Amino acid sequence: MKKLLKSDIFQKILVGIFIGFLIISVGRIMLDVLRESPFNYRNVLISAMSFFFILNYIKKQSDKESQ
Repeated sequence: MKKLLKSDIFQKILVGIFIGFLIISVGRIMLDVLRESPFNYRNVLISAMSFFFILNYIKKQSDKESQ
């Protein structure tokens, strides 16, 4: 299981999934703002978690390249 989680292909698939989550949740927040209705904090949480996962992945990749 650890091998699968650390494989590059699996990491790239996860980054793709989290980019999709980020786009969808930011889109939902923008729709709530345009409709002038209170936005759902779940979308804020999903977008923040996705954003920080993507940043963490970029940091790990830059650390690999610098070694």
